[in-house]
Amino acid sequence: MSLAAVAALVALGPSVSLAHAEGDRSELRQIVGPSLERGMTSVHVMVRPFLSVLGGGGGAIADLGVDHYFEQLPLRLTLEIAPLALAIEADGPGSIGHYRLGAAYASDYVEVGAAAGSRIQNYGGSGISMAAFVRLGALDGLKFTLNYGYVVKRNRYTGKVGVGMSNIIAKLQVPVARRVALFAEAGASADKWMYTSLGLRHRLLGDGGGGTWFVSGSFGLAWVIDRPLGCLHPDTGWCEESAWAAGPTVGFGLERRF
Repeated sequence: MSLAAVAALVALGPSVSLAHAEGDRSELRQIVGPSLERGMTSVHVMVRPFLSVLGGGGGAIADLGVDHYFEQLPLRLTLEIAPLALAIEADGPGSIGHYRLGAAYASDYVEVGAAAGSRIQNYGGSGISMAAFVRLGALDGLKFTLNYGYVVKRNRYTGKVGVGMSNIIAKLQVPVARRVALFAEAGASADKWMYTSLGLRHRLLGDGGGGTWFVSGSFGLAWVIDRPLGCLHPDTGWCEESAWAAGPTVGFGLERRF
């Protein structure tokens, strides 16, 4: 090799290294912090069914929602059932559901919003469901989300309307590749349900916009109890019109974007 060729390689070395480093950083940004797709609608569902290990029956805790992200505004509108908790025993089914309509400020890496609607319980009283929501991080990248809910209802003994804590749900998502992310989630409620699970989320088709499909799978533990407020016994067998279930759960989720 001539001296001129060697000199040319030496001169190009820093440029090649810099381009390679820029490529690595770009790839990392696409995995950890991809930009939010605008002008798209997301329909998603996550179901966590389980068989009760402490008696007959079973149950499920599910989240369902439709989100629309505006193209020109940093705004998201959502219609959600978050969550719907079910407990099924031989005596009958129990259910606790929060049905809400909400809006949020939505940027690439921050989302803050609120929602309101109705709380319906099969064996208990109904009320008004309110929730606040925050997302820190990219929607399809590294992110932490928190949903904190309240319920407004009338006290069955005094007749007065009051506001009380309803539930809190948290989720951490960690991407490990362009199409694959690990997640951990947990939720607990004064409505008498709770769950915790670990899972995997995979982008099957698309680039994050319209036409994209995601599938999720998880495993964990879940517990649901539906009974009237006047029942103070820890065992629902002592209460009329009640249902409960607890056990390991295997969850399945699906998301379609338009």
